[in-house]
Parts: sequence; C-alpha cells; structure tokens
Amino acid sequence: MTGLKISWSQRMGPKKTVNIDHPKAMVQINVQTFKSKVEDRKNLFTLEAPEGYQQLRVR
Repeated sequence: MTGLKISWSQRMGPKKTVNIDHPKAMVQINVQTFKSKVEDRKNLFTLEAPEGYQQLRVR
C-alpha cells in the first residue's frame, strides 16, 4: 500500500477541490469548470508561425 489518498473535499457548482494526501505531503487542487464549447470553428486548427520559421505543408 502506498498511503496515497485522493478525495473531493468540496463540490459546489462549478468549483471543486481535490485533495491528494500522502504521509510525506498533501496537495490541494482547486478547479473550476470552464466553458468547453468552441466559439470560432472556422479558425479551430489555425496556427500562425513565428517570424523567421519555415512553414511546411503536411499532405
């Protein structure tokens, strides 16, 4: 057994807290739900190359 325990301590609407407990350390992660809907589908996979970089086409 590793002694590792992962649990939710709060789940209030879009805000959630995850606790990771171990005998040597404890980590608390606060997460917030975000909007996952893509608004601009036209430019979904458009990347701009920095100046000076060579652009290559992938077939």
